[in-house]
Amino acid sequence: RFVSKRGGLVDVKAEFLNKETIKCISPNFDEVVTAPGAIDVDVRVAFKDDSFTTSSQRFTFITVAAADSCLAFGPGVIDGGCPNASITFVIHANDRTGTKRPTGGDEFEVVVREEASSFRISNVEVDDLD
Repeated sequence: RFVSKRGGLVDVKAEFLNKETIKCISPNFDEVVTAPGAIDVDVRVAFKDDSFTTSSQRFTFITVAAADSCLAFGPGVIDGGCPNASITFVIHANDRTGTKRPTGGDEFEVVVREEASSFRISNVEVDDLD
């Protein structure tokens, strides 16, 4: 059971691995809590029909990046780049509320197009420097 002080509660199934470890897939807390930023929750465990533990473990949900709230900037996104030369740009990742993501690791699809014709340019190499 994932319990948020912001008013959310989500139960999930878990797998018992050994006397010290259980494994579960964390739920999508974006659907439960609409406040921006990271969400700290308490995790409690119950076996079968027994009650939940009185002690808990802290877990932090990090909201996912939302493309329409992110910002790309730098020389690589303005007109006038030099052909066959490296050029850079930065993606500032935000969640759906516009709040900066506290961690990296988000996946983005980068498409390079010719401005005049919107022709998609292939064989473009993108390096993630995060």
